[in-house]
Amino acid sequence: MESVHAATLPRIFPTLRDADFWVDTRVPGVNFALRLLARAPALAAPVSRAMSRSTWVARRFGSDAGGMLAEIEEASGGVTEARVFAPQHSYLAAVAPAVLAVRAIASGRFPERGLVTHDRHVDRRELFAYLRRLGIECSFSG
Repeated sequence: MESVHAATLPRIFPTLRDADFWVDTRVPGVNFALRLLARAPALAAPVSRAMSRSTWVARRFGSDAGGMLAEIEEASGGVTEARVFAPQHSYLAAVAPAVLAVRAIASGRFPERGLVTHDRHVDRRELFAYLRRLGIECSFSG
């Protein structure tokens, strides 16, 4: 899968050589469809039109659990990992940085101006504390 990380991570990590992004939808048949789309972009339009059906399938058979792992290996061999897993309501993990950034802006605690890279939207410790209060597991090592 393509993600915004290919464009944003090199700004944060200038020596970055590779950025990979994997998705496991945990919905029967959807992983196959995503692999097919990656190999045949011309199929994107017909699949897009079928979106209402796929949304129904995801809601019916999918899980509201979700997670992500970011692993960064330095040239020296050192590895940094950040893990987030939500046993339910995983969408909360996706919106949490925006919620915290808006709160900081509203209270005058957001010092950044202009286009702000995503690594500076919110402090990692504050984000993880907020996620834990929501019942979302998270860890950082490295």
